[in-house]
Amino acid sequence: MHINEKWMCAVSVATVWTDPDSPRVADLPALDHPVQMDRWLSHLSYEERLALSEKNQIQTQLLYGEPVIVEDVVGDWARIVAISQQTRKDPRGYPGWVPLVQLSMRERIRAEEFVRVSNPKAALFDESGTFFLRVSFNTIFPSGERRGKKLRVWTPHGWKLLNASDVETVGEESIHRTLTLGRRFMGLPYLWGVCLHGALIARGLFVLFGKLAELVYHVMLWIRQKPVDRSRLTLQIGKKVIYSFLRMKNSVFIM
Repeated sequence: MHINEKWMCAVSVATVWTDPDSPRVADLPALDHPVQMDRWLSHLSYEERLALSEKNQIQTQLLYGEPVIVEDVVGDWARIVAISQQTRKDPRGYPGWVPLVQLSMRERIRAEEFVRVSNPKAALFDESGTFFLRVSFNTIFPSGERRGKKLRVWTPHGWKLLNASDVETVGEESIHRTLTLGRRFMGLPYLWGVCLHGALIARGLFVLFGKLAELVYHVMLWIRQKPVDRSRLTLQIGKKVIYSFLRMKNSVFIM
């Protein structure tokens, strides 16, 4: 077993749990491989969704191909650090536990260009054209050559294809495009995590703003130290983001 090395998320969305005892019977579909995200979300009651954050049951979520450091393996669980997600809990990234079956030891290849899924969901295909997996908005892939209307991308399961119309090149995002994308998810139920796979989540601003995430993160820390009088704010879409902290639980208000 390779401990303290980089692994990758091998399912469309993996939930990072606070500890291996956190999942309930209702959460079993979220522990599978392949993960049954739609089934899980559709069967959760409002109270069960709320408990995920109120009872500190989960920390965040991982997208397909997202790198993690595996610190330890206990039974069927891996203690990981999500190194692409900033937090004050650990300078390396979000810590937590993930079912070992949802991780892969395959490494991400070096690439000159990366693409990001820009639609709510996108289909991955084997190179033969057979459907392989549906992935979430904001999933990032090292990209290869284009094949007609499809693009060849590297995944935890090797080279796959996806529709070129489902992605945009990382680094070419714009603030106007971000706000347009964000409106697609208005009205979706709340879920703690990082993906937009059927639920709007607390870290959605980080997901939507992509390369602007670090700026939002530092603004968040600044606001935490300097409370803002919300009554004095001019309410304009995309203008103000306020994080309210209470016992390390964060809520986001998009003004």
